[in-house]
Amino acid sequence: MAAVSKTAPRLTTFFGLMYYSALRPAEAVDLTLDEIDLPKAGTGGEWGWLFPGDSAPAVGSDWTGNGKRRESRELKHRARHAIRKVPIPPPLVALLRHHLAEHGVSQDGLLFVGKRGGPLSESVYGRL
Repeated sequence: MAAVSKTAPRLTTFFGLMYYSALRPAEAVDLTLDEIDLPKAGTGGEWGWLFPGDSAPAVGSDWTGNGKRRESRELKHRARHAIRKVPIPPPLVALLRHHLAEHGVSQDGLLFVGKRGGPLSESVYGRL
């Protein structure tokens, strides 16, 4: 996490989600603020919860119904509209709080966006 924070601070929490809570990259890319339940600030050592309900794998525009590289779809091996309850350990709670304070969210609530405001590209996090 320290190496990522030096190279690409905006993506530290992105990698933290995969490391601490075992989210797939496609789940982390599509994570929105309303899918996060953080404990009250100042309690220390408390766990939170993630409730991812969608995934946005990068498959290329030829394979999506919207003509874009990514298309929001159900979680892998789950029914459409199924929600997965994922615990957030205290170190990830701290990362999420820091990310929200420093970077906020996009207009549609996404935690991670590309430099031009669109979805985070797999080539960006793939290089790291």
